[in-house]
Amino acid sequence: MTEAQKKKMIKLIHTQKTRAEIDDETYCCILMGAANVQSSLQLQTITQFSAVITALNNLLTAQGKTPLHGPTQFVPRDVYPLIKRAKRIFGDNAEIRLGGFIQKLGKNSANDLSPWEIRKCHAFLTRIEQQERV
Repeated sequence: MTEAQKKKMIKLIHTQKTRAEIDDETYCCILMGAANVQSSLQLQTITQFSAVITALNNLLTAQGKTPLHGPTQFVPRDVYPLIKRAKRIFGDNAEIRLGGFIQKLGKNSANDLSPWEIRKCHAFLTRIEQQERV
């Protein structure tokens, strides 16, 4: 995740906090409960940002307000073709097979991958395709 993406996500979180009209103590509780951090500056992964956005969306919905954006907006655009390609190659086992490779990279999900790791996943899928052709 680039520094610019991180700043944009933090800005969205703070906008939602303001919109929800919550105090700092409540906000800290949301951060701790959703992402196990005490400050938005400590958020590092898209999964953490997504968890905080989801928690704030749920709060806004409970208040009868419309959430600004959903967490799916933060999935990098490069992840969608990767997942689609994996489904084409592996079929029903795509989540398990690609997930196993992603875990070997030390990540929890495709949403946590850096652009370099996404390229590694595509290389993995290319090797699988080549093996199936032989």
